[in-house]
Amino acid sequence: MKFFLPAASDEEQAERVYGQIKEFVRSQGHQISDARIYSITFNRNGRTETDTVGEIAPSNGEHVVAIFNAKDLYLVCTYSRGVAMGGPMLTGAYQIQQLVLFDSPEPEAAPHNGSQ
Repeated sequence: MKFFLPAASDEEQAERVYGQIKEFVRSQGHQISDARIYSITFNRNGRTETDTVGEIAPSNGEHVVAIFNAKDLYLVCTYSRGVAMGGPMLTGAYQIQQLVLFDSPEPEAAPHNGSQ
């Protein structure tokens, strides 16, 4: 999947807004890798869930705008969780079953150690 940011009108705007979101999340104390993550599939309370950029997050019903890796955590950003306000939704790296990066031909299998 080619990198995009939901609702961005072009690549330049997508890059600019993605950078702003990344800086906002960093300002909350997270050390974020450069990996551009399209989707994560994980186990939460015995259920398999997937958060995918551009789709609705099952946990809060908002569109996923960006997903970041911060060592042993994955940070899922929606409008009210990490984009315009508040902190992102957190998923432990140990919970990840599958990780799909933008511009990657194949998903990575888990368990994932959070080194992206």
